[in-house]
Amino acid sequence: MGVNELPPIMTTAQYAAVMGMSEWTVRKHCRLGIIPGAFKHPGAKEWRIRTAEALGVCA
Repeated sequence: MGVNELPPIMTTAQYAAVMGMSEWTVRKHCRLGIIPGAFKHPGAKEWRIRTAEALGVCA
């Protein structure tokens, strides 16, 4: 999957697939603030990741 084909906001599963990591690791990195562009809406269970920030792409 090319960077240009990714949505502007990724789920942890999408990010895990792109980076070759497990979803568990991605969620842990989101909690620890390791992944740039990771955010969670108030009351939401799942993390979301801003694609451009996380992958360092100028969108």
